[in-house]
Amino acid sequence: MISLPAKITLTLGSLLVLGGCTSNVPEYQYQCDDGHQFAARFEQEKARITVDGARELELKQVRSASGVRYLSHDQMLVLHTKGDEAILIVNEISQSTCRITK
Repeated sequence: MISLPAKITLTLGSLLVLGGCTSNVPEYQYQCDDGHQFAARFEQEKARITVDGARELELKQVRSASGVRYLSHDQMLVLHTKGDEAILIVNEISQSTCRITK
């Protein structure tokens, strides 16, 4: 039987190893024609975006006729991407066209 201190050490060691794993998912910076900016990382069927330096939001990929479309869980935020361009829709109000800057 493993002692409690040994279990804690093993658990913490496992967390440190997992925490040390870095994601190789690139982050794309978008600049919108209206002056807004956002960063996005795309992984599998999700997008993680940070708009104007605010907190990170996770969007789920949904069906799209053209390009790729992502939707927030409350359906208030939509990100539609196609190539190097994107349109961000907040509360059903479309923001301007956004383009990858780096």
